[in-house]
Amino acid sequence: MGAAAMEDIAHKTGLLHLPPELLCAVTELFMEISFETHIHRNLQNLRLTCRQLRDAAYRPFAIRFFRKRSHVISAFSINTLHDIISDPHFGPHVKELTLVVMRSKYTGYEHVFGLREGGKEKEMHASDKKFVVSGLYGQLMEKIFIVAHSYGNNLAIGIEKLPGTAHGWFDVRDAEEKYPESYALARTLDAARRAGVSPPDFHVETGADSDHMENTIMNHLGSQDDQSFNFSLRSWHTKVMYDHRQKTLKLFNYGAAVQDHFSALIARVVETLPAQMVIAKVEVNGFWLAGSNELTTNVLRPLLPQLESFELCSIYRLPMGTLSSIMKSLAEAPKLTRFVFSPDLSYGYHGGARERLEYEANDLSSLLKDGAASLISKTIIWD
Repeated sequence: MGAAAMEDIAHKTGLLHLPPELLCAVTELFMEISFETHIHRNLQNLRLTCRQLRDAAYRPFAIRFFRKRSHVISAFSINTLHDIISDPHFGPHVKELTLVVMRSKYTGYEHVFGLREGGKEKEMHASDKKFVVSGLYGQLMEKIFIVAHSYGNNLAIGIEKLPGTAHGWFDVRDAEEKYPESYALARTLDAARRAGVSPPDFHVETGADSDHMENTIMNHLGSQDDQSFNFSLRSWHTKVMYDHRQKTLKLFNYGAAVQDHFSALIARVVETLPAQMVIAKVEVNGFWLAGSNELTTNVLRPLLPQLESFELCSIYRLPMGTLSSIMKSLAEAPKLTRFVFSPDLSYGYHGGARERLEYEANDLSSLLKDGAASLISKTIIWD
């Protein structure tokens, strides 16, 4: 439907004489209908009809297209972000920001078959690196954080690899023209700190630069006086998440066939966090724990004094002896009131648990200390 036809309908129906609240409701309903039928340009066309409908459509349009923004860390893209967030109509609705570090317009297959265009990619990387290293990126991000805060928003920050490339991050070719993703994260967090607005959430997926990235995050965690933020950090098949509101640490393993139990990443995060944040609840999901005390050593031991709840979910392999050892370790947690164990029943093995165990009591610590082995044998069926 064209703009002229829409304007004619608006005049004939008296649509433009409706209160602003009803006009907003009309545009929101129009947006829902449009997106259900996958006609994404209808809302844009509605905004071009007349000034009244344009004004009414600002809010749903901004929520739909500007709430979650993704920007490459380049001069053009970050300046565009600054323009968007400075706009009084669109800026207040920007809530989440994903920053793509070290872009490449070439896929891994094009690299393998030598299809790179000579010199162009190197120039692109050099330009992006200059933008970050010169300090211009940090200055712009500081302004962006300040403007967002003036709207009452604290931007949630994500640092990600570029989708669609073979490895996401760059290879070693032309390495002098590139900068590590950890450097971009550090400059982003520094800009937020200068603006007096620490991100309430930040999410990072690491790649080849994972060690430096972890150092950057650990330094950030250790430098915060107010630990009121959440973060997630993914390295290969392991993901670590912390939620300050729930005082919860979550550990995920996404590789069912991978027996690399608890990586150094988890140990380092747990070692850093207790001194800075209270962790009352731990959830462990999807790990192999066969004959291993890594969970007890790297996770439980530092957290026992404040631990109130501990859950083992979708565990692929956990022999009775290992579970007994874990429960005995938990007996040293004076505040523990909840313990849950649930195996992954789709992954069977000899000597593995088949039934869920859930126990909640004020005296759980003493109960575990007195009879972990007998509690297991009575409650869980073992193959």
